[in-house]
Amino acid sequence: MTVPVSTTSPVRDVSAEIVVIGSGLAGLAAAETAAENNLDVLLVESDEVLGGTTRFSDGVFNAVDPKRQVRIRVEDSPEKHLEHVLRRGRARNHEPLARIFCYEAPSALAWLEHLGFTFRDEISQEPGAPYPRSHVPAEGRGEAYIRFFRERF
Repeated sequence: MTVPVSTTSPVRDVSAEIVVIGSGLAGLAAAETAAENNLDVLLVESDEVLGGTTRFSDGVFNAVDPKRQVRIRVEDSPEKHLEHVLRRGRARNHEPLARIFCYEAPSALAWLEHLGFTFRDEISQEPGAPYPRSHVPAEGRGEAYIRFFRERF
């Protein structure tokens, strides 16, 4: 079971196998993953509402997506995505983390869709990106992720 808790509320005698700090998309995904593995999760947020900065974001999820990209004749790859991320970061990126991000983003996208989160069918090309690989929630923006996971908890 996942229990969301705001740090503005006094909490006493709470136990959990996993404590997730922050309820943006990363925190919510971590809590969901732990819950999928039958672990008791405590999700802690410093604000009065869930969502962190994700709830204010435009919600774009960048990932190589052959399923959608082949429809528009785009040949993309995680390696091309990584090259773009490193080039845009002007050598200030942490290359091992950028590599994980680019190579794991397609499976994270598939996981979200497997859970039932929906993106628009068409993908877009963000300014400065060499290929269309930006996925936008079907309804809403960043807050769509928060609503989706909130309903699951």
